[in-house]
Amino acid sequence: MDNAVMSALDKEVMEHYKELQYGYGFRRQLDGESENVAFPAGSAFRLWINQEAMDYDLHWHPASEIIIPLKNGYTVTAGGTTYELKEGDIFIIPSGELHQLSAPADGYRLILLFDPNQFDVINNFSYLKFFFNKPVLISKSLCPSIYMEQCEIIYRICQDYYGDYNLRDSAIHSRLLMFFVNYARYCASKVQVNGYSTANKAKQQELQQCFNDVYAYIDNHLCDNLALETVAEVACFSKFHFSRLFKEHSGYSFYDYVRMQKIKASTNLLLNPELSITEIALQTGFSNLTTFNRTFKDIKGCTPTEYRKLFSKP
Repeated sequence: MDNAVMSALDKEVMEHYKELQYGYGFRRQLDGESENVAFPAGSAFRLWINQEAMDYDLHWHPASEIIIPLKNGYTVTAGGTTYELKEGDIFIIPSGELHQLSAPADGYRLILLFDPNQFDVINNFSYLKFFFNKPVLISKSLCPSIYMEQCEIIYRICQDYYGDYNLRDSAIHSRLLMFFVNYARYCASKVQVNGYSTANKAKQQELQQCFNDVYAYIDNHLCDNLALETVAEVACFSKFHFSRLFKEHSGYSFYDYVRMQKIKASTNLLLNPELSITEIALQTGFSNLTTFNRTFKDIKGCTPTEYRKLFSKP
């Protein structure tokens, strides 16, 4: 480790090494080549050390996952991109993301699984969630201004997890929320939108509130036939101006973003084996099964049926 915080994190891990492997009756279980990890009773978090030199084939789970290699690297393929993680890198895999894992012959990594749904009730979370819709890599070289603070938060989460059990989940919840906020603020400061200069804080806050309302509206109306004109009215812009602003802020066209969110919502419904693929298509606002299957494969790289078979319990 090349800095004090990461050294402290590694020391914290070593002090609780046995507990982090086997704490609270936890044992890793394999279903074929997929790792099944249950949350502790009454908790929305699971933190442990994985030191096994085992590869995991393509799979997904409804929990979000944070991986930090502490000794040697780790290879993760997620969202169609392969990441060669180095010691100290922080990698976030969003809920429902198809991913593969490949471990070195020797080494260990800290893994935190958490239920992302616990944050949905928080005001502005639609805006925060936007920045974690796809895999995120936080490293010293990519995010130098926030990297150390993010490492500090993870270190404190480790202390909370094996510290005083009283209000443990509440403490971890608050720290993880700050982790999200730090990264969202960092990303927002990098967004260049014409007419909303980062030097003009009032304009930036206006844009942030606008897109918080927009993302929340989209999340709450995914089963509808969302039209650009309708959402532009929510943002109080003409559809042409809104379309340009949306692309500049999000990096996606309005309709591409809506398609992605509909597919994201459908992945949660695919957890319910009693729902047919057709029912899921209709519940997420697709007019027919053919369009749903085509859109799903375009975004996820497989059909809904194939995706359902790749489910691995977190």
